[in-house]
Amino acid sequence: MSLLLILFISFGLSYGAEEHTNHTLEIFWKGFNIALFLAIVFFLSRKPVSEAFNNFWKSLTEKLDESHKEVEEARKDLERAKKELEEAKIKKNESIKLAEVSAKEEIEKARIESEEIANRLREKTKEAINIELKRAKEELALYGIKKATEIAENTLKELFDDKNIQKKYIERSIKALKGESK
Repeated sequence: MSLLLILFISFGLSYGAEEHTNHTLEIFWKGFNIALFLAIVFFLSRKPVSEAFNNFWKSLTEKLDESHKEVEEARKDLERAKKELEEAKIKKNESIKLAEVSAKEEIEKARIESEEIANRLREKTKEAINIELKRAKEELALYGIKKATEIAENTLKELFDDKNIQKKYIERSIKALKGESK
């Protein structure tokens, strides 16, 4: 309203002194029509413009709120992921330690088992050596007896080639037989 009053006064002062009052009156009505048009547009479009502005403002605030919620959810997800990462690291370290302990135990079991196998193998080898040594001693003894028998036979054969020894042997054998018959 005050805008209209200012327009009327300004037109009246600026053009009132002119000779052509028609021209002044024409400008006045043009200004009045423009002001009236603007007032009607303002009055009629006040509600839709206000609603459009409010809707725009609401959508901005809703988007901002949604963005804040998404940021907060992302922050929570990030914290959750960090916790899960730490838990995974702890589990990984525990698994590695457990694997190391298990590996040490398995190595110790394998070492003990291999020592037992080696001891059994040594015992079996000693037994086999003793058996072979005993067999070799028996074979050596038999070989010695056989050789001693051969040597004795050869010696006796050589000695029996002598006629005096044959005679003495026969006489002794006869005496031994006579002594047994009594």
